[in-house]
Amino acid sequence: MACRSNQAERLVAMTWYEDTYSLIGNPRHPCLHADPRFADLAPGEMASIRGAIIFAEGGLDALAP
Repeated sequence: MACRSNQAERLVAMTWYEDTYSLIGNPRHPCLHADPRFADLAPGEMASIRGAIIFAEGGLDALAP
């Protein structure tokens, strides 16, 4: 999920990589949400996933690995 500035070629992006459940954005209000997906857990169990918030300058190509 990425959001671009309306004043410069700046981006903010967020991801949960393969554990992303849903992506939600609103073009009228520059916000973004990337919901994580966790496996079902029994009481007392723990799990972790990896995510990132990325700030970049340039077009969407700046986010490519």
